[in-house]
Amino acid sequence: MHPLAMELKILQFQITIQFLTLQKMSSKKSSIVILRSLIIFFKILGLVPFKVCISSKTGIITSVNYKLRDCLYNLLLLLCLIAAFYYRNLKNPEVKFEIKSINDFSETVYIIMDNITATIILLSYAKNQRTATDIFRRLISLSSDLSDSNLAQKKFLAKETPICSLKSGKMIFIIAIQIFLTIFLFVLETIQNKKTSLYNITRSIPLFIIACFIIQYAIIVIHLEDLFCKMNSALLRIKNLAKCSQIEIEPERSLEGLKKVKRIYRRLREVCEMVSNFNSWPILFVFIHFCPALTYSCWRLYNNFSEDKFIEDLTEKKIKCLMTALWIVKNLYPTSALIVSIILLFITKIDKIVCEIGRSSLNIRIRDQAEQFAMELLHKNINFNAFGFFSIQGSCLISLLHTALSYTFIIINYRDDNENNSTK
Repeated sequence: MHPLAMELKILQFQITIQFLTLQKMSSKKSSIVILRSLIIFFKILGLVPFKVCISSKTGIITSVNYKLRDCLYNLLLLLCLIAAFYYRNLKNPEVKFEIKSINDFSETVYIIMDNITATIILLSYAKNQRTATDIFRRLISLSSDLSDSNLAQKKFLAKETPICSLKSGKMIFIIAIQIFLTIFLFVLETIQNKKTSLYNITRSIPLFIIACFIIQYAIIVIHLEDLFCKMNSALLRIKNLAKCSQIEIEPERSLEGLKKVKRIYRRLREVCEMVSNFNSWPILFVFIHFCPALTYSCWRLYNNFSEDKFIEDLTEKKIKCLMTALWIVKNLYPTSALIVSIILLFITKIDKIVCEIGRSSLNIRIRDQAEQFAMELLHKNINFNAFGFFSIQGSCLISLLHTALSYTFIIINYRDDNENNSTK
């Protein structure tokens, strides 16, 4: 090869390396910005009153420290919520807190459920902040263990993945939808009702707290999903080595890797139990709130469509229908139920992979470890529940949707029957 061509190839290779390095640095910076924005976002809302330290180089959360002084954020936000409810429903001259029709009754139940659910969330977070910090610390430790360089060298994991890169697309989507709908509906309510901005702010406070709780719950579950995915990848590599008979050449390394994955699974199961217990009481009220919220939104949408309007009020009617339809989207809070179902799907896959490792391995110790792991997966299930009343799964979300729609039809038939009786 000509020396000039060789120099050009070397120069091209150096430029490619520099470009990849800059691209990697920019991706790290963007992930750090996203992570810091999330922490500041929840810090302002009072749902995360503890100190979080982030490494500026790697973008990994390094420590989470509990601070009793910051716990006053929750109590202060709770006082603001009570004051807002008092102003909106009792002292505000724009609101007549009277129940004269089924529409007034539905709105009253909806407002009361909003404030009760937000109050339960704030009290739960104010009381159990030490548990929340323990959950975050365990997540950090598990992420570092699964991204351990020693485990990566043994080819059980593909590469190291920092905690800030965990499913950022899902996080951004969930947060963006809730924030956009909250701001957009606030503007529409102000324009449509022609009431003071303070009135709409007090109306939006409990809804925003509930939305932020679901965002935070979903983010934690997304973290758990990513950890289960990494563990699934490690077990798949062990299974592939078993098929190639390479696992029999160095059984000690393979056995050590299987034991480590087993220990990580036990710790993951403990974290899942902590997450379920920590969020069980608030999530129960969120699911209870979901039914009247969705029922009321569907009722308002039907009511707006069925109203007789003149042609000049057609634009106003379209705005009302759009606003009510967006409230229906916003009231679909239990989206995290579908994410939990993904975690349960990963656990099922892990069980199958462990059973295949036990069947394909010729080493007695590896086969015994795989059988013990399979028995542990079979008898010690991971269950996310709402205070023990029901499990949080996709089937639960479908049942809630059916209940909310059934009550909507009942209210519509009740109103139509009353109108027919009044005309007679």
